[in-house]
Amino acid sequence: MPCLFEQVSETLSTNLDLMNRWRNNELHQPISRLAIHQTAGRGRRGNAWISEENHSLTFSLAYSFEPTTNLRALQPLSLVVGLAILESIALYWNTDLKTLQNVGLGLKWPNDIFLNNSKIGGVLIESGQKKPTEPIWTIIGIGLNMSNLNTPINSTYSVSSLEHLPLSNNKVIDRMALWKTITYQLIQGLNAFTNQNYILDILRWNDCHIYHQRDVVLIEDQQVTQSGRVIGITAEGALMLESPIGLQTIHNGNISLRNSQ
Repeated sequence: MPCLFEQVSETLSTNLDLMNRWRNNELHQPISRLAIHQTAGRGRRGNAWISEENHSLTFSLAYSFEPTTNLRALQPLSLVVGLAILESIALYWNTDLKTLQNVGLGLKWPNDIFLNNSKIGGVLIESGQKKPTEPIWTIIGIGLNMSNLNTPINSTYSVSSLEHLPLSNNKVIDRMALWKTITYQLIQGLNAFTNQNYILDILRWNDCHIYHQRDVVLIEDQQVTQSGRVIGITAEGALMLESPIGLQTIHNGNISLRNSQ
């Protein structure tokens, strides 16, 4: 079924808009909903997603899975989405993932996009199923900084934007073209995911992970809970950490991952 594209000048949250439609039985096909200005965007762990009009690309995609889909099988979904975003950026700039890695663009487990240690984007995924016989609807919210933003007050990281990509074929970002490129790439990745082709993407995801084979600390509630070296991800999207007490498998997406340096 084709994807419906919608654009609004302003809304509280595109994720909230589509979740409300799901609650009201108004979702019948994939919908990509873009807001020029999002006034109450949300990120992971309940954080606010700071966006500025004309500086950010903020949209959500509603996508359905078969009623019989095991919800546990959707655990690595944020990793699939992150990789699809990088592939979209490569496609838009007519380059490849290796070139993007070389200029510092990559993923941070489980769902952030970074450029040279500064955050440029993130993903928020919400899912629901009303009855066992009804589809599982997933709302995938994406926020990307297109141009310069001020670092949020009390932020634990610096921010950057796509305009700082140091590519030889740098070009002016067309919000609508980039939105549609990412949406189509997302749907392609999600279709492959439903066909269980994700095993082929694990090595590529590891290659794009900015902390792969690096020493990190894991922070929860502003406290360091674990430390070790990232050695990869599992097929379920969990982080594998070689720690002083042995190999740890981290499933909790509410944990924040930081460089140990």
